Amino acid sequence: MNNNSIRTVTFVFIALILLNIFVTLSLASTSTLEEDDASVARVEFVEKVGTTSTFNLKSCGPLNVSGATYKLIKDVSSRDTCFTILADGITLDGAGHKVYYAKKSNGYGVNNVGGYSNLTLKRLIISTVSSSPNSLKFDHNIYSYGGNNVVISGNTLINHINSSSGIIVQGINGGTTASNAQILNNVVKTGDYNSPGIYIDNSINFSISENSVHTKGSISPGLQIATYMGSSSNHQINNNRIRTLGSFSKGISAEVNNFPLEFLSISQNDITTSGLLAYGLILINSNHNEILDNSIDTLNARAGSSVYLQNTRNVSFEGNSITSKGSYSKGLVVIQSQPENNDITALGNKFDSNSITSTKDVALIIDGSSYNSFSNNKISSSLNDAINLISKEQTPGINLVPNNTLFLGNVLKSGKSFNDLVFFSNNLPSAYISDITFLDQVISKYVFDSGSSSAPWHTYLNSPTFENSKYGKLTFYSPIGGFGKNLSAEIQIKRNLVLINATVYSGLSRPANITLYDMSGLNFGSDARIYRDGQICASCYNFTPLTADNVIFNVSGAGLYSLQ
Repeated sequence: MNNNSIRTVTFVFIALILLNIFVTLSLASTSTLEEDDASVARVEFVEKVGTTSTFNLKSCGPLNVSGATYKLIKDVSSRDTCFTILADGITLDGAGHKVYYAKKSNGYGVNNVGGYSNLTLKRLIISTVSSSPNSLKFDHNIYSYGGNNVVISGNTLINHINSSSGIIVQGINGGTTASNAQILNNVVKTGDYNSPGIYIDNSINFSISENSVHTKGSISPGLQIATYMGSSSNHQINNNRIRTLGSFSKGISAEVNNFPLEFLSISQNDITTSGLLAYGLILINSNHNEILDNSIDTLNARAGSSVYLQNTRNVSFEGNSITSKGSYSKGLVVIQSQPENNDITALGNKFDSNSITSTKDVALIIDGSSYNSFSNNKISSSLNDAINLISKEQTPGINLVPNNTLFLGNVLKSGKSFNDLVFFSNNLPSAYISDITFLDQVISKYVFDSGSSSAPWHTYLNSPTFENSKYGKLTFYSPIGGFGKNLSAEIQIKRNLVLINATVYSGLSRPANITLYDMSGLNFGSDARIYRDGQICASCYNFTPLTADNVIFNVSGAGLYSLQ
């Protein structure tokens, strides 16, 4: 054997020895992590400043020194729960180290079921492992039950386990409300069924901001606000980025179960959902909420909507961008169902300066909900109607009709074979929708009477008002019906002129009251008269002098009306 061959064999032998040492050390390290049963935390005292002690933390285990700061100095792992909080005022600083838990049996990354307050969790990377038993459930990365003033900030939370959340903060069932939590700047990822990114319940005065939340499993909301255990209110939910990919999932879900849900501020969030049935934002049975300047999109959903508001009262919905691109996915749905238990009537909501778009379904549906206003919105559907207003018989003898709705200055766009505005009945033989106001509102294609031989249900507008804020208004006091291609051409209000054109559909020729604004500047004298189609109107009568600033008079039907 020559020298080169000897050197080659020697090199290979040394390499094999080094590789064996490396594997042995790696297995030893993994074994050490797996064997940590978290019964006792290995700590090293660092210092005490005033009443605050600081410890270096080397393993999982219980943390029980009140007011102490524990700083993790290495990656740690546990068969079940890693850290259990046993005192108030604890700070757990992960310093960017990894925490693995629930490797063999059920547990939490951080367990605060004792309800300790003034807890801070920061800079932790907490994760389950893909090799955890498939039988595991309810293994949350962070679980706080009953504590106040909890701060969860700057953590990365990854969960692969069924029915397990990244973060749960909740008050005690039927008892003390969890208050003043801050959930800030976290990255939360869940990957299995029924696994919300962030879940809160029985809570008050929470700040949930600047988080990035991504869920992949079915029925896995990005953020879920519940009221199973008690009321939830006064939450600030701002500047979060939420993505959900699983079927039947929601970006932000706030649904009343047993107790009130109110005073939420949801603003400047970026929400995208997709799946078989998807909702970007869903509120059910809630009061006095602000939804401002959010971007909410649903992609490739076969059903659902970007925003779904059911039995909501006094919601301020402003400056949002809503886009729905699924086959049967609506843009915005505002719906009232039969009030039951703690449910509330859907009314008094204000929608202002939003962009609401659906590419394949109806952009805006108002289903039985009353006293809502829609102002200065862009409402568009490429392949369907822009707006549907629905009346229905919810149960025998209980009718839900979208009365007292204001449309002000909205820009409407519908698909080629569809309508800007459709009123129809879901199962009422005759539905009368009362006190709809169109103020400075341009409407092209419309349907006010949706009856047919196969579905003989008819919808009529009872006492609708059409108003031009500069020149006057027209209020019908008999129900009108009709359909056509340009409602704003068939009903016109201009300076000293009102047109009711019923040649397209006779259902517009109904008695009405006309008010003409700012007429005193035209200097009509005592000889002024009301004219209809160029002739003095013998059937008209005035409620005010024709020399008044605002002149009000009655008409019996269609025609071109003015003072001369």
